[in-house]
Amino acid sequence: MNTRRGGQAQREPARAPNPPAPFIIKTYELIEDPSTDEIISWNEDGTSFIVWKNAEFARDLLHLHFKHSNFSSFVRQLNTYGFRKVDPDRWEFANELFLRGQRHLLGGIVRRKPAADVGRPGGSAPGRDAGALSAVELGAYGGLAAEVETLQRDKRLLVTEVIRLRQAQAGTEATLHGLQHRLDVTEARQQQMVGFLAKAMHHPALVQQFMGGAPALQRIDDGRRRKKRRGGRARAAGADSDSEGSVEDSVAGQGAASSTSTAGADSGVTGGAPPP
Repeated sequence: MNTRRGGQAQREPARAPNPPAPFIIKTYELIEDPSTDEIISWNEDGTSFIVWKNAEFARDLLHLHFKHSNFSSFVRQLNTYGFRKVDPDRWEFANELFLRGQRHLLGGIVRRKPAADVGRPGGSAPGRDAGALSAVELGAYGGLAAEVETLQRDKRLLVTEVIRLRQAQAGTEATLHGLQHRLDVTEARQQQMVGFLAKAMHHPALVQQFMGGAPALQRIDDGRRRKKRRGGRARAAGADSDSEGSVEDSVAGQGAASSTSTAGADSGVTGGAPPP
């Protein structure tokens, strides 16, 4: 008996490795596809993979490889195969046998057994297995807790974004009010002009007066300029005549004075000295 068991133990390493589970194969191929690197890809050293955009991953990729499009179900399935969440701030998962370029190790990744069946031969009823498996999926590695934390963080980000958008909306509304005021003023001026033109059409004389106002004003200004020029000439002529008269008067005065002095001299000569 012991020899037989020893022989079986020696022959066990020669057995062919177990084929990988379909879920593991599909996940590996999905990560290896370079066309999906923007959504899901390996980390730098290939020891874990990262779901960069979980919404796009669930919407565009899951239904192509699995029978659902539920990201939470995908995470729970990873938990049942022993994957753990590496980074609490992003969807990064790792398994010591799930490595880039090590496809031959995938067969060693097996589904975790329910805790209620560990160490008990024969297993249990399918219904009880399903309940225990669900408990393991929900509680393993804090999958739901991490998801709740992510949802809370997303909520805070959304609240911040809503506040920013409201502030931007308030600024836009203020700008629109200013533009509306300017438009109202412009429309009021246009209405005033239209009203003026309508009155002018009913009163042609007003139009002629308005159109002829500028030439009339020009004529008035020209007349005023001509009058000023004529007045300047008249004043200049008067000044010249006055100066000429003054000269003549001064000459005449000088002549009279000289004649008077001459006459006095003559009278003195004629009379002579008184007789002795």
